[in-house]
Amino acid sequence: MKRIQRLLTVVAFMLAAAPAFAQLNVGYCNTDSIIVKMPEYQTAMAQLEALSAQYRQEIQDLRAEITSKIQNAQANRSTWTQLRLQKEAEEIQTMQNSLEAYQQEAQQDLMTQERALLEPVVEKLQDAVNSVGTENGYDYILDSSVSRGVVIFRKDSHDISQKVLAKLGLI
Repeated sequence: MKRIQRLLTVVAFMLAAAPAFAQLNVGYCNTDSIIVKMPEYQTAMAQLEALSAQYRQEIQDLRAEITSKIQNAQANRSTWTQLRLQKEAEEIQTMQNSLEAYQQEAQQDLMTQERALLEPVVEKLQDAVNSVGTENGYDYILDSSVSRGVVIFRKDSHDISQKVLAKLGLI
């Protein structure tokens, strides 16, 4: 009997709350498709690509230097003393260790630069979404981007992407 009473109580609360849920105004937008259209994003990505290319070139130069040193040691293997060969092998190993450390530092720097460059872009997008939400009376705005996976069903009439693009001055 107590179970039935609890069940009826839960059902009564759910029925009482149903009109409140029915009145929610929910919209969605695809922030991934919006952000790639923003000039600030394109500028940031160009800067990151330039930095990445610079790091790739420096790493390639360091690899070439190591390869040259290895080839030189192999070419002189018959004329150099064992001590000299050992010294060259140690220098090559030190250079390879330095290269690995440099690669890790470059990768960390790229990630830091990406965060620093994209943070203001993401904030600008969020401000535009917030503004559209406030101006249009939305209770919630969900992100339908594939990378986020928040929205599993959507009705096209609730897509605010065009309003956000307009707020950003992109259309």
